[in-house]
Amino acid sequence: MEAGLSARNPRIQAAARLHRSSERDATGLTLLEGPNLVEEAKQAGIAFVELFSLDESDPDAVRISEAALERLSSTQTPQSPVAVIAIPRHRLRAERSVLVAWEISDPGNLGTMIRTAAAFGLDVAVRGGADPWSPKSLRGGAGAHFHTSVVEIADLAEVEAVKVATVLEAGDSPSALPDGRLALLIGSEAHGLPPEAIASAPIRITIPMPGGTESLNAAAAAAILCYEISNRRTSQNG
Repeated sequence: MEAGLSARNPRIQAAARLHRSSERDATGLTLLEGPNLVEEAKQAGIAFVELFSLDESDPDAVRISEAALERLSSTQTPQSPVAVIAIPRHRLRAERSVLVAWEISDPGNLGTMIRTAAAFGLDVAVRGGADPWSPKSLRGGAGAHFHTSVVEIADLAEVEAVKVATVLEAGDSPSALPDGRLALLIGSEAHGLPPEAIASAPIRITIPMPGGTESLNAAAAAAILCYEISNRRTSQNG
């Protein structure tokens, strides 16, 4: 007989339902999958509502079966442990520039953008698109969600900073970015930024691509411009 909670256990079933956005919205909870993400959360002081593990030697975890781990995981190669946490409630910080992820539909790309923003000292505002607190977005962020503020917004007016729209052509060079707190708007690969978002921005930036590529992945564009913002801040402070 397999040791540990089974895949049919009510606690496992309740946790597995957190892969649905409706369940995350209803409960305010989400899932962390794998040792790296769980450790990142632990180091950041995140409390676990539940902690499930295959390792019977972990005194803080509830032991589960392999089948239960597969039920909890959204990957082809599930990793133990898996934690249930309350979704943190962040606020944008007045001293930080903000990466605004506009209608980014792929949760992995959104997670990568959050990781990039955290690395370069920006907060993140998510306007539509994928859920930033889904297990897939959290995996893409590799723990960055616990090292920067990540908020969901309904209106750009919620971000009180100078708006900078990224456009495919006719924008200024990234070197023209001004000083001060900026809200860097990055649109989806499929559609870019909508006209109303571009119209709201007094500054428009186009990343030069002399190699002839038509466009960049949203996460790649975010990395280039977040670095530019960070580099300017570092130069001014130095």
